[in-house]
Amino acid sequence: MSSLTKSLAIIKIRLLQNSMAKNYLETGERLFLNNTLSILENQKTEEITLDEKQIIKLEKILEKYKKYV
Repeated sequence: MSSLTKSLAIIKIRLLQNSMAKNYLETGERLFLNNTLSILENQKTEEITLDEKQIIKLEKILEKYKKYV
């Protein structure tokens, strides 16, 4: 399992969305990030409730655009 926490995921998504990467994100990636951010922000618990597939996809997007953050 990933070491990604809810708070860390929210911070990383926001940083990515507010960086130069926003000019390069594909439509599907942008939609996934927006939906994931909404899910995480609306959770009552600090536990990350994304499934393993979603976590892997999020980590791949973050890795792909890390040079812009």
